[in-house]
Amino acid sequence: MTIAGQPALVEEAASRPPTEREMQALWFERWFSGGDDCRVLCTEEGTRFEVIQQGIWNHGPGPDFAQVCIRWLDKPEGSVPAHLLLHKAATAAASDTNRNARPPGKAEAGSGVEGETSGTAASSAEATVTGFAELHLYPRDWEAHGHGADPAYEDVILHIVWEPGPKRFFPATAAFRRVPQVVLSTQLIAPWETLRPLLDVSGFGEKDATATNETAGKTDVKGGRSEPPLPSARPGRCSVRLSTSSIARIREVVRSAGQHRLEQKAARWQWRSRVSGADQALWEALAEGLGYSRNKLAFRLLAQRLPCADLRRLPAMEASALIFGVAGMLPSTRVDHLPQPAQDWLRPRWEAWWKRRPALAHAILPRGMISLSAVRPANRPERRLAALALLSRPAALSGIVHAVAERSAERFSERLAALTDPFWDAHATLTSELASGAAHALVGSDRIGEMLTNIYWPFVAMRGPQEARTAALALDLLPGAENKLTKLARQRILGGASLKELGSSALVQQGLLQIYQDYCTTDVSACALCPFPEILDNWKSADE
Repeated sequence: MTIAGQPALVEEAASRPPTEREMQALWFERWFSGGDDCRVLCTEEGTRFEVIQQGIWNHGPGPDFAQVCIRWLDKPEGSVPAHLLLHKAATAAASDTNRNARPPGKAEAGSGVEGETSGTAASSAEATVTGFAELHLYPRDWEAHGHGADPAYEDVILHIVWEPGPKRFFPATAAFRRVPQVVLSTQLIAPWETLRPLLDVSGFGEKDATATNETAGKTDVKGGRSEPPLPSARPGRCSVRLSTSSIARIREVVRSAGQHRLEQKAARWQWRSRVSGADQALWEALAEGLGYSRNKLAFRLLAQRLPCADLRRLPAMEASALIFGVAGMLPSTRVDHLPQPAQDWLRPRWEAWWKRRPALAHAILPRGMISLSAVRPANRPERRLAALALLSRPAALSGIVHAVAERSAERFSERLAALTDPFWDAHATLTSELASGAAHALVGSDRIGEMLTNIYWPFVAMRGPQEARTAALALDLLPGAENKLTKLARQRILGGASLKELGSSALVQQGLLQIYQDYCTTDVSACALCPFPEILDNWKSADE
């Protein structure tokens, strides 16, 4: 980001290839150039396939993405293991969701492969398969990391690389099954330099920002480069510079960073709107906001796998059943022992879910993906899922859309605050009531404030420079929410000082987070080589 007459506060890095984590974020965002809704890719052999779901982003050992689901538009390369093929109902349901990506003249998706055997299925176009995806910068990283001899990679269905090697490389599993290879750099919706600043690699399952540096600099479990170590909670060199600066300089620096962060979020959602449509992008944003922070990824995956266009056509009960069912939050055992109110809520949803479950088996989130630990009763994910189900109703979602279009933060807040459910207003789980059985808002005032900061105002800022300035001014009047990360950023950048003149508005909090993200989390020199202090030396405030 640059400001007239000022040095770059957030320096634009020279063109460089992405890191593997950035590649993973590109895949997760589905910023592909093929197909009407950006779902179609080609392998190196020129075979086309449709990405039905990008999968679960894995930050531990094993392949990078699990539960990846693709539909071959041409004859699949090599053989497809029969156990990875979806059955007829699942194939039809998955294809219905993404029908716009089908090339003109293509028939409706069929049942996959006819005449499959217990070993390897016959190769045929329109086969829908689910498995893992592994991402690397270069093709030969597959062998360099030992995946070709590792049984954990036996069910990988795609090897995604940034660029081709000097010679063709054909990845294969331990059972000598060839894995189709995809070059990502040539199939993006925009140049890498355009998309790089818009990636969100911090909010989806990464380690806690307060983690120690015990493993910093070590080789990761996949044999690749380890990520930069996260800083300790000690003041950085920049805090010394700022301690002797005027409040005007500190205010301009931090607020400029906050406005840059706002503009980045607006651009990110604008690209997501281009890929998925404006309503679907807002639906995913609302899901992220309800899932924040522990379940941000899980809730967004849920919104991707249950598009708002599909849910709004269903009765309210059935939409609720699908949301809880795909989230894996409907009990699989007998419910006769549950209190009667819980049975009354659960039975009709189970009846609706049971009929649709086979067709959505590929979309169900893995057990444990939605975190239930260290959550206050009123913030339980079951209650947030109930709020998401209510937002899937046409009137509710259109009300949010109109609030954004009319730039009415008050109406946006009122719509969220008005979400109510007879059962979940008074319950934390199916078996536990909230304190004294009193009704509690499904979306509280603190969460609404966060959603104004991270959803509403960025969506307003998407509409143009004037709206972006209006949004920045509004954020400077909105109280900022304090959490572990903002406390850490304040400690690093301001030495923990509480500057009353600077304030604690949402814009200030966002600015501190942006500086922390751009400089603290990328520095591996214990501040010695960080350029931010020198940028501060050259900064001139308006009153200087």
